[in-house]
Amino acid sequence: MPSLMKSPLSWIELDSAALAQNINFLRDLSNMNPDESEKTPLLCVPVKANAYGHGLKEITRLLKKNQVDYLAAHSIEDIRAIRKAGWEGRLLAVGYIQHSDTEEALSLAVEPTLYNIENLLQWSETAKRLRTSVDIHLKVETGANRQGVAHKDLTALIKLFKANKQISLHGLSTHFANIEDTTDHSFADLQLSRYSRSLEFLRQNGLTPKLCHTASSAAHLVAPQTRFDMIRTGISLYGYWPSRETILSFRHLHPELDQPSLLKPVASLHSRIAQIKRVKKGESIGYGLTFRAERSLKIAVIPLGYYDGLDRRMSNSGYALIHGKRASILGRVCMNNVMLDISDIPEAKLEDQVTFLGQSGNETITADNWANWCNTINYDILTNLGAHLKRIVR
Repeated sequence: MPSLMKSPLSWIELDSAALAQNINFLRDLSNMNPDESEKTPLLCVPVKANAYGHGLKEITRLLKKNQVDYLAAHSIEDIRAIRKAGWEGRLLAVGYIQHSDTEEALSLAVEPTLYNIENLLQWSETAKRLRTSVDIHLKVETGANRQGVAHKDLTALIKLFKANKQISLHGLSTHFANIEDTTDHSFADLQLSRYSRSLEFLRQNGLTPKLCHTASSAAHLVAPQTRFDMIRTGISLYGYWPSRETILSFRHLHPELDQPSLLKPVASLHSRIAQIKRVKKGESIGYGLTFRAERSLKIAVIPLGYYDGLDRRMSNSGYALIHGKRASILGRVCMNNVMLDISDIPEAKLEDQVTFLGQSGNETITADNWANWCNTINYDILTNLGAHLKRIVR
């Protein structure tokens, strides 16, 4: 009996060429600044949230080959995994690190983002005890009211930096609250002016950060003045525009560029047909009897559900692709299964590939499609892809 080639039941594919294309575009965009005296900013890639759902280990290894300058992590768990995956370069922690974890984080050569006195003291004491130094990134509050130190509290932090030589101000950052949800960037401009005020205050008091960084994906795409010394591009590096408003603003800045082709999604999601069955007119499909057949149907049961990241809000809406044809979702998305209408796909057979994200024939499904079906955003869709699913790099 011939041996069967083993392959996963459900899996995510990562397009390494698409990732490289996105990196090249984002770098090229940095060089489009008409002021040739401006240096090209460093590229920092956030790999938090399991690399936006793409797989932290796999993306980290791919980024090693693409020579990005920084990775950005959320937690000590991220930091461990990134170093274990072989990343030896600069590593920025943008999330909170507990006091009990500062020694381990310091041993892993992390540059923490801090915004209060207690944490700055903890890192200073840890560095002093270990007879080493640490590069700190200070995050200033400019209007998002999330992480960030208020301008009025900078004086106390300046005193701490000057009194503790084992800590140095390596970076100064902030985050925009409303740059991707609108084409009116007046609030972002206000935040930028507040950031510049804090930067100037630090310089006047003898502290000059080596890296000024404020630009997220949206800011990098539509507001060149936010780039400074480093850009932090998350969603765009993975092949998605932050919002429709970002596309409109970018189109206004760069009418000569073909926006849809500039970014290419890196991840695609696939599964297989596990059962094919007939459903008679009048019969129901799935939990809650939410779908009732108005005609005789042929359906396929697919072993992929909301545990794997197939959003339950796609129940009775949306579709997957089989042999390049659309197969509508019928009934509720289950924990580990979903049912598709294959009445008009006669060639469909057991174990055929089913594409939920990605291209099949001339048809393509993106996280933006899912977001429209679920009334959410592409970030939400991507970061909820099952971490347990095998990632295959192509």
